Amino acid sequence: MRASALHRFRAALFPLAALLALPAAAAEPLFALGVPQPDGSLAGSVVAGATQDLELRGVWRDGCLPRLAAFAGSGLRRALHLEVEAIDNRVCPQALTPFRIGVPGVRFDETLAGVAEVVVVEVGGDWLSQHALAVQPADAGGHAVGAYGVAGGWADPGIPGSGLFLFHDRGGDRDQVWGYWLNFSPAGSPTWYLLTEARWQRPDRLAGVLVVVEGAPWNCGLLPWPACALPARPATRLVGDVWGFQMTLAGPDRATLVFGPQDPTAGGPSVTVELRRF
Repeated sequence: MRASALHRFRAALFPLAALLALPAAAAEPLFALGVPQPDGSLAGSVVAGATQDLELRGVWRDGCLPRLAAFAGSGLRRALHLEVEAIDNRVCPQALTPFRIGVPGVRFDETLAGVAEVVVVEVGGDWLSQHALAVQPADAGGHAVGAYGVAGGWADPGIPGSGLFLFHDRGGDRDQVWGYWLNFSPAGSPTWYLLTEARWQRPDRLAGVLVVVEGAPWNCGLLPWPACALPARPATRLVGDVWGFQMTLAGPDRATLVFGPQDPTAGGPSVTVELRRF
């Protein structure tokens, strides 16, 4: 009898322990939206003028899973409505539950290109999540739209004293990237490479020119103050006619950055860095 009671206690405790072991972020539904790929991933790009199927996947708050109610809107603003069916006095299993919902026949007008905003809402309930889809121009000769937002800090863990910081103005018809690669010599002398005039050559490849900014070593405490002179001095030289950069993305958090001649046929040295976002 005692062994049976202990068995029942352990069986009741196990689901609770599993839920407590989940990270805190799992308390909120986590969703991803994109075009399903053969390898099981979701692509964040669609082509204007083409009809494509999307998929929403993630983790629902309980075992009563939602279904697609509607995909509405126009232009670069859309809303995906989810609906939970009535359960007729049945109790929803109180466990986070993975789900996938197909969104068939999605089309953006061929005159559009840019970053579409898609919000996910529950019918009669709350706003759940927001997603960005890169709508590529119908004309293959048009400027590509970046498949991912790249803003933030990037670095190669094997290269101390260096790092890349990017800014990305992304939304609607805005898709502009700029940033700087920081280098510090062992003596503390900074050389910064400004990444400018960036254009997406394709949804996963960004390219542009460099402006080199050099300075003298500076050590005046953690923050500048009046007693710490920061004299203005010319420090910029443009090398964009010769040097450029190319950043190829392998996903939202992995990229390969190449510094080298803008014209690969011109020859000259180049540097390749494997980046991770942090």
